[in-house]
Amino acid sequence: MSHLVACTYNCGSVSTAIQLSIDRRNAANLISRDWAERNETKEPLTCTWSDGTAVFLGAKETGTTSGGVGFIVAPDFTKKVTSVTFHSHRFGILTSTLTKDFSVSIIQVYAPTSDSEESQHEDFYDNLGELVRSQKTSYVVISADFDARVGSRRTGEKFIGPNSAEHRNAAGERLANFCEIYHMYHGNSQFIKAPMKRWTYESPKGQYYHELDHILCSRRAITDVGVVPSFNTGSDHRFYAQNCTLNEVISDHGASTEELPAGDMVPSFLLSEIRYAIGTMPRGRAPGADGLSLEALQACGHKIYCALAQR
Repeated sequence: MSHLVACTYNCGSVSTAIQLSIDRRNAANLISRDWAERNETKEPLTCTWSDGTAVFLGAKETGTTSGGVGFIVAPDFTKKVTSVTFHSHRFGILTSTLTKDFSVSIIQVYAPTSDSEESQHEDFYDNLGELVRSQKTSYVVISADFDARVGSRRTGEKFIGPNSAEHRNAAGERLANFCEIYHMYHGNSQFIKAPMKRWTYESPKGQYYHELDHILCSRRAITDVGVVPSFNTGSDHRFYAQNCTLNEVISDHGASTEELPAGDMVPSFLLSEIRYAIGTMPRGRAPGADGLSLEALQACGHKIYCALAQR
């Protein structure tokens, strides 16, 4: 059994030596934490600080000033890191081997903003789903600013908890669908917290407060989550931490299969595969046994892809 503490933080930017220095001065917060993920890192960097803390930063999106993810790893945890890879400006994976047969993949993501084109959201979740499916570790942990308000559990949901301080929006619906399809437990909603201890984002001039940063885990391993108000580098997001208790299990897939009915496994098809199959079906064919025409099926869009992936 291992007890780990992971954090996520949208720092706004660590593209300059000054900003990275600020993060370093705040690294005292990592003493009792094993790793922290970063959003909007801007420039690639790999280094080790004098105290043994390891830094892995990915690059921003080419031709823009946005994007980039990274990891800051506590000294005692660095020796357990087996690999760090970046799959574009939106995805980074840190793999850690805790024992011979016990490992964890930490996926840090930079999600599209809620007002992005629907195709960007679909591509993002398709790619994230592929990364989850490809992990061969005992546990998979995902954390980031998803720019989504998930809300509390709805009828039929298994992986969303009952606790939230706000209602679900369209971006939250996408994230909730992802959790249900890939069997990722949504950590934020599993615990009762006061509203002021839930929000992770403050709008300009402090008009609105939202819970946009989320932590997911492929098994029931998260024992607590919460913001760390004392950690502040001037970002409009707050430092968000989770406690995990990881039991030694051997898994050939990162997604959870515990406490689920037989056959209720990670879907055999990606959303992109379902979307392609529906999009390329020949027109003019008569409706099937369900009476649903091709035009009606295609008009349903993302929701029908999610429903078919869960069948």
